[in-house]
Amino acid sequence: MNIVKYCLLPFAFLTTSAFAASYDANIQFAQKVVLSVSVTGEVATVNVKKGDQFKAGDILLSLNKIPFEASVQGAQARVSKTQALQQEADRDHQHLVELFERGVLSKVELENAELKLQRATADLEAAKSKLTQTQYNLEHSVIAAPFDGLVLDIGVRPHESVNNAVSVMPLITIAERTKYTATTLAPLSAVNKLKINSKAKVSVGNKNYSGTVSGIAYEPSKNGKKENMYEVQVEFKSIGKIIRAGENASVSF
Repeated sequence: MNIVKYCLLPFAFLTTSAFAASYDANIQFAQKVVLSVSVTGEVATVNVKKGDQFKAGDILLSLNKIPFEASVQGAQARVSKTQALQQEADRDHQHLVELFERGVLSKVELENAELKLQRATADLEAAKSKLTQTQYNLEHSVIAAPFDGLVLDIGVRPHESVNNAVSVMPLITIAERTKYTATTLAPLSAVNKLKINSKAKVSVGNKNYSGTVSGIAYEPSKNGKKENMYEVQVEFKSIGKIIRAGENASVSF
């Protein structure tokens, strides 16, 4: 029994001393995104409120789809029409090629048929391009959540107009709900021992989290102290508990 206790002592010493120095830190969301739409329209629905949680793929906001759906239908009709004209021009061209090869059609008439086919083909490609654009506009008239997250801010209400012709208007600010960044200041002596992906411990309240160093500043921070301090960022995850940005924490290396 005494041998077992003796063998465990070095292990206990190493685990408690693995993170020797601790520094005050501030918590922020590691992935914060401002969402918008790339099209212009009227807001139909805003399906979330500030503070809500959502799943990846949830529709957070929708513009009025009526004008977008009408544009798609018009573009589809244009494709059908130009496709029929192109097919007709192609049949006529093939028939005239046969007549020309038999010597009963002039070269000028054949060239005119070729030009007609080229114009019809160009019109069809333009119609298809327009259809692709209208389908893109319809698809991007909604905002779908890119990941599981939290709603931080809402910048628009139903029935308001969104005009992105000049600049993109921010509509919803979200954050990934499990990933966080703890930012601290450490002296040069500690920073020189760190590298990207070095292990670190983040303490928030009475709970500890395992993290990794994700950023190390090369220039000192202007903090008014005599000793140069360098910004260090540590990323970590909190699966069960949601941590609020701005919470005080400590980081140990």
